[in-house]
Order: sequence, then C-alpha cells, then structure tokens
Amino acid sequence: MDGQLRRVQTCYSMIIVIMLYGFLSAAAVHSIILYRIVLLWDNRKIVSQALISGFFLCLGGTVVLSVFDRKALANSLQYLENPGVCAFGGKSLFTIAVWCPMVFYNLCVLLLLFVGILGNPRRQDSQIALLLYRDGFIMYLVFFAIRLARLIPSSFLDAGDFLKVLVITWAMEGVQSRQLLLRVKRSQSGGGDGNVNLWHSSQQEPSESTFAGTMRLTSTVQVWEEIEMRVI
Repeated sequence: MDGQLRRVQTCYSMIIVIMLYGFLSAAAVHSIILYRIVLLWDNRKIVSQALISGFFLCLGGTVVLSVFDRKALANSLQYLENPGVCAFGGKSLFTIAVWCPMVFYNLCVLLLLFVGILGNPRRQDSQIALLLYRDGFIMYLVFFAIRLARLIPSSFLDAGDFLKVLVITWAMEGVQSRQLLLRVKRSQSGGGDGNVNLWHSSQQEPSESTFAGTMRLTSTVQVWEEIEMRVI
C-alpha cells in the first residue's frame, strides 16, 4: 500500500513538473511575441498598453485555470501496476479551458496586425502580402495554429493521450519562438529579414544623376543637329 502511494505521489510530481514547464514555455514564447508586437505598435501607446494588459490578463487566467486543472487531474490520478504507468481516471473541463485565454489573445494579435497592415500606405493592394510578411503575420499565424492544435485535441482526447500532443506542440513552439527571436534581432540590427523593401527599382523615382545624364544627352543631340544644319 505504501509503495502504491509513493508511485501515485511520483505521478503527481510529474504532473506538477509538466505544468510548470508548460507555463514557463508559454510565458517565454508569449513574451517574445509581445515584445515584437509592441515594437510594431510603439507609435500607438493605447494599442501597446492594451496588448500588454491583455497579455498579463490572459496569462493570469491561464495560471488560475492550470491550478484548477491540476487539482482535477490529481483527484483522478491512479497508478496501474501491471503496465507500470500513471493513468487518469477522467478529464475535467479545465483541461480544455486552460488553453482558451492564450488562443483568444493570439487571435486578437492577428486581428490587430491585419488591421494595422491595411492602414499602412501602399501603392498597390498586392503589396499587402509583403507587408504581412514584413510584420511577421505568417509566423504569428503559425503560433495561433499551434495553440489550436492543443485546444482542439484537448476536447476529445483523454488526459494521457493529450500529453503526447503537448510534447509535440511544445517542441514546435520552441522552434518557432527561436525563429521569431532571431527575426527580431535581425530587424533591430538592420538586417534584411526584418524589413521588406516595397519600393522596387522599377518603381523608384528618377534620381538627380539620371536627370543630369538625360540633360547632357539632349544637349549633345542638339549640338550635332546644329552642326548638320550648318553643313547643309
């Protein structure tokens, strides 16, 4: 009986470690996302403050729901002697609700980015795709898809199978967050990945040297025409 109790406590400790790792991972990834978004909206303090407030509000909601989810999982936790694994007798609604705040926050960030890009000056509507790439909309969309990849399976998978989904999505999230951090650093150092030049050479205005060369060519043509007229 004591051995069974120790094994259950070991399983319970593993749950705490997994949830702590998930919380730290989510906090780190969303901090990078928040930092990037604030840089894009640094000229609009109201939007920046709303994003920061929404981030901490959603993160706080995630923490509270995680505590309730941990208690619910602990009550249904059991150790199976024959296979020698930890198992969960059931699943609570907190297992689904714990992912909702950050999914909602990512959706709001995507909407703000899209609205901000529509308000940017551009020569053609086809340049919206370049603006979306410049501001990292595609990468934030990938983060949003990863959040959905956790939220949707949590509604129909049991707690044991859902742990496999967590491991895969956390690995994908770590790779994407590293790419986003490198993108932010390149953008701050003046690299080409952070900013996309929307004004191609064919669309640029003629420079002063071009005008000067044209004037010299015109003058030369006029001189040769005058010489030919005199000869004639």
